[in-house]
Amino acid sequence: MARLKVEYFKEQEQSNSVHTRATMLASKKALLSSDIINQGLNRPRDTPCYHLVPKLYLDLHKTLSKLQFFLQQITGLIPEHRSYFVVDPKDTFLTILNGAYDIAQLHAAWKGMTR
Repeated sequence: MARLKVEYFKEQEQSNSVHTRATMLASKKALLSSDIINQGLNRPRDTPCYHLVPKLYLDLHKTLSKLQFFLQQITGLIPEHRSYFVVDPKDTFLTILNGAYDIAQLHAAWKGMTR
């Protein structure tokens, strides 16, 4: 357990710790216009119009993957626990944040993810 805790809080040379990244993402309660790409009319018909800018999406995806890893590892250390919290079941929020048909859907997915 101590090893996992150290890894969770450890600052990396190229990036912040998982804890720091998760805290920063969770404290971002709303998306700014600079966080969103609107493909508008420059997209094929029947494809999502709105998505997060690549840097924000990749940071979110990386952080969620690491959080899920820590939850699974910690649960494995507690014999009486057989289940664990799934941060984003079936990647529902990530899928929407990577391509939504309207801006409200994108904002709703962000709110759901950061709670």
